Amino acid sequence: MKAMIGLLWGLGGMVLGFGLFAVAASLYAQATHASNREGAVGYFVIALGVIGALLGLVAGLAWYARSAPAGEGLRQFGQGVLGLAVFAAVVVAAGWAWLQSRELPVIYNGNAQASLLLEFRALAASAPGEPARQWLNVEVTTANTRPVALVLQDEVRRDGEHLVVPAVQGPLIRSGNRLVVARLTLPGGERHEVFMPSMPRRPDPKAGWSDWVSPRQVFDVQSGATGGQAQLQMRWRLRLYGE
Repeated sequence: MKAMIGLLWGLGGMVLGFGLFAVAASLYAQATHASNREGAVGYFVIALGVIGALLGLVAGLAWYARSAPAGEGLRQFGQGVLGLAVFAAVVVAAGWAWLQSRELPVIYNGNAQASLLLEFRALAASAPGEPARQWLNVEVTTANTRPVALVLQDEVRRDGEHLVVPAVQGPLIRSGNRLVVARLTLPGGERHEVFMPSMPRRPDPKAGWSDWVSPRQVFDVQSGATGGQAQLQMRWRLRLYGE
């Protein structure tokens, strides 16, 4: 409890110190007709405000320590410092969590982004005869993004009884929950096969291909029915830009 009270004293001192020094700096700049080229006055006011906030912080904690019983001042000052340290740690942790939650391109090795490579396979006997781009569209969705993956028609190949269709989406977006939606336009109508790959927020680009997985959900657009027989399987890996 005392640490919380000390925290309030320290924060109050910071606010008061910043306000007083910022106002004083602004009045000084006006009185001396200081040049405001490239926002110099604003920087001056903020800089002195920060200095005032630091001095106000110390003054607030010192004033809080003075209210302690005889011989307890130093201990009470330390409790105020502890409260501020805990508050700062919470702010830093919240800021870090917010930064990590933002859906931005994943960065490797300091500045390299990555493409998400996908491969879909279907029984060649049941696959449409048209080029894959005409019957397969792929979208990689996150909470806030829906980037489209490009079907690589020139790299479609036969693998035994399967037809393998590669696709690429880039850059890979950092997210804790990705869905890969394969939209198939078939003679019997349109259907969506939704994959939920077990993929971390920041996948390892050296991990190689994942195992083949079946879709988590199959949705028939015409009938609205779910749970039909899947036509596709999918696997994925990463490729850094420039490789």
